[in-house]
Amino acid sequence: MNDYLIQNFGKNVAQLRKKKGVTQAELAEVIGVKKAAISKIELGTSYPTFANLDKIARYFKATPNELFGTSTDIELERAVIKTDKYSEKAEKIIRAVSKIEEYSEKADRILYTLERIDELERILDSSQDYSNEVIYILDRLTYAPIMETDKGEPLYRDDFGHLTADPSEGVKYARHLSQLQLLLKQADKIKEIANNVNFILEHQDLLKDK
Repeated sequence: MNDYLIQNFGKNVAQLRKKKGVTQAELAEVIGVKKAAISKIELGTSYPTFANLDKIARYFKATPNELFGTSTDIELERAVIKTDKYSEKAEKIIRAVSKIEEYSEKADRILYTLERIDELERILDSSQDYSNEVIYILDRLTYAPIMETDKGEPLYRDDFGHLTADPSEGVKYARHLSQLQLLLKQADKIKEIANNVNFILEHQDLLKDK
């Protein structure tokens, strides 16, 4: 084994072992050697076979730098990994913010609808008679505006569901979705927005000035 590669190996193994919280005897049992062999490896007076080297690397899930590199090499590698993770999270936050902005108008409408539903639930849970208010809120939630042409003329749907401005061909008015229908249709988007918001809140430390 190349002397340059192994000069840091022993002390690196010792550091990895201590970091993992295992004894030389425990590591020896995992590798399949005697405790004295691990002691010699850490002291730099003996070196493992390639088979045992592979076992050590797998056990600690160590990179080549963590096994053979200098302390500077190891810290540099960790800094790069940390930077990559930071960049990945930052990119996710940027995408999340972009998505939230994209759906901000829809989110406002959704929030309005949810507030009306919440208001309706409070009324229904009350022992008082608010029948007129209930009817009003239900009407607002389920009202589906009639679609119109650019000239303000009503649109209809024919037998096949196609839009038409000709009343003779239309069998019923063409309507937009009601607030309640829009809310149900946007269920996945609501979940996506909520997940994005939660992601930003969980990683808001990235948004702070360093």
